[in-house]
Amino acid sequence: MFLFICTISMFISFSISANEPPTISENELIPEQWRADIDTLVFELESTHPNLYHRGTKNEFKSAIANLQCDLSILNSSSEVIVRLMQALALLEDGHTFIVSYNSFDFDSWFPLRTHNFTDGLFITVIDKE
Repeated sequence: MFLFICTISMFISFSISANEPPTISENELIPEQWRADIDTLVFELESTHPNLYHRGTKNEFKSAIANLQCDLSILNSSSEVIVRLMQALALLEDGHTFIVSYNSFDFDSWFPLRTHNFTDGLFITVIDKE
């Protein structure tokens, strides 16, 4: 009898949890939230940056942003969205316009080395002693 009750209660708990919507961690946003944030980012960049498109082209940047917004529903994590935003901002070729994400969105791990791209290739220049 005890085994029967345990089996039934497990079945009920699995049935209930299967019908619950998936939970989102505190760092994860839903696509609509990302769209609003991305729209705000682009608006603020265009309205406050003195010359946003002085190196990168507006078409490339807007295309990357549009592609990102289309892909929001298929990206698996906020980390992927952040990387795509970083890539889009890199198209502007402006060293002062970038995203820094410390200790959030899984960007709290760093490699203990530094590299430099010399004319004859990419080389490790510094390695952490630990």
